[in-house]
Amino acid sequence: MKMQRSWKKVVMAGLGVAMAGSLIGTTLVANAQNSGGPAQTPSGNAQGQQRSGHPGRGHRPHIDFKNRLGGQWQYKDADGKVHTVASIPGTVVSVSGNKVTITPNDGSANKEFTFDTTDKERLAAHIASLKAGDKVVVTTLDGVAQGIHKAPQKPSEDEIKERMDKAKERAEEMRKKMQERRENRGSGGTTTGTNA
Repeated sequence: MKMQRSWKKVVMAGLGVAMAGSLIGTTLVANAQNSGGPAQTPSGNAQGQQRSGHPGRGHRPHIDFKNRLGGQWQYKDADGKVHTVASIPGTVVSVSGNKVTITPNDGSANKEFTFDTTDKERLAAHIASLKAGDKVVVTTLDGVAQGIHKAPQKPSEDEIKERMDKAKERAEEMRKKMQERRENRGSGGTTTGTNA
């Protein structure tokens, strides 16, 4: 009997400590939020920051394309020469042959990029498909344009309606096929009777 009471005391004490810890943690988070400081998550990181070892897992904020300003990084090649790779997001102003002019998202002046499309049919076709207003990201190596990629475009109202209509048509076709299969199964070759 004494053993059970001691065990109950330990459990109750543990629950009390857990509840107190939870209350203190909640108070600290509330105080941090009210003071304008970053709220601490249970892992100890400020909210919105990435946990080390888990880049982007559930912590990456959505950033609209217009707010992406690009960036650059550098690396050394085998000879020790430093190269700079840059990423420049922006909006296409004009396309002429292998030249594309964009307005960068960072607010700087329009920039014209000339692409070497010799023996690069896919790149040439991609550049030819661009039009004014397209959202793109240009990649350069040591200031020389290397690639250009369209940012995901939000479909227009007409495109959404067209996609919905096609989806409805496909669904109706599938429904008809399923109905035909059911009818064929119900009428096909199942005879009952005895062999005489």
